[in-house]
Amino acid sequence: MGRTEFDWQDETRPDPFVPSLRREIDVLVWYPAQRVGAMPAVYVRENWLRQLDRPFPLPNLSGVKTHSWDSVPVATPDQGRWPVVILSSGFGALPSDYTCIAEELASRGYVVAAPANTYSGLTVVFPDGHVVKEVESLPSNDRLAQIWADDIKTVVKQLAELDESLASPFYHRLELTRLGVIGHSFGGVAAAQYCIAEPTCAAGINMDGALWGDALKRGIQSPFLFLISDGTTAFWSSKSEKRGWARQYRELLATYQATCALSPRCTVDVQPGFRHMNFTDSPALFRVPLIWAHPLLGSAGRYDGLSTVRRKVAEFLDVWMNRSARGE
Repeated sequence: MGRTEFDWQDETRPDPFVPSLRREIDVLVWYPAQRVGAMPAVYVRENWLRQLDRPFPLPNLSGVKTHSWDSVPVATPDQGRWPVVILSSGFGALPSDYTCIAEELASRGYVVAAPANTYSGLTVVFPDGHVVKEVESLPSNDRLAQIWADDIKTVVKQLAELDESLASPFYHRLELTRLGVIGHSFGGVAAAQYCIAEPTCAAGINMDGALWGDALKRGIQSPFLFLISDGTTAFWSSKSEKRGWARQYRELLATYQATCALSPRCTVDVQPGFRHMNFTDSPALFRVPLIWAHPLLGSAGRYDGLSTVRRKVAEFLDVWMNRSARGE
């Protein structure tokens, strides 16, 4: 499989955080490759790593190896075009923090595009080296959910331009009328917000994200999966902390169930042994014994848990995106 990176600027969209500028988004794209390449894709660019300020015990990402080749030619599908998945990362997370999921999907014949949400949640370093930090004051969660959903729209728009350009390696290789839209944490909120309004959403997944925006009011008409953690806390949590989180978790479950009650093809799937960061690459990146002490990593085995996430995401998308392709 291959991976490439784009610095996209939407000339028709003012940036919601800096209205004098056009919205600019850095996007990683994984895809089925025609052949192996000369150089593996780096997990994170060095100039981006230098801006992250991830002190010990957070893992050192500079030596992480991927299974993708950098900017190799895109494979031609046997028939039709490659289905497309938009992967929206969590608040403060890098797009590459979901490499395990993205590579699994690319190996199954999906093109996966993962945007970094500029000015909100993380420092973004673009390929030319210019740095954009988070703004000091963020809008409400409802407003931010719509901004991130609009970022997904910008990515889809730019992918459509790639698909139509003779000079593009993706020329006439992308199926953009039936998208998979998935996300983790606040990225899951954005996925739900996009799927509420956009008929191009053939299937959506919210991995352990809350619900903001319109989902609780309108439901989600596209097939949708809430893939969530089991609600456990770190072993050193106090009794009051455990009681407080148990109450919040019950309330969160109730919001999922209320949304599914308004949605015709909606499922809530609780993952035993999972906490919030089990949906990212973190279980593979943290070493023993640090992984045992991480408050947001549960008891699911390091690689067993990652295998479960990859399988659940891929199986859900395979079912519904194939049905959508057949017009069911």
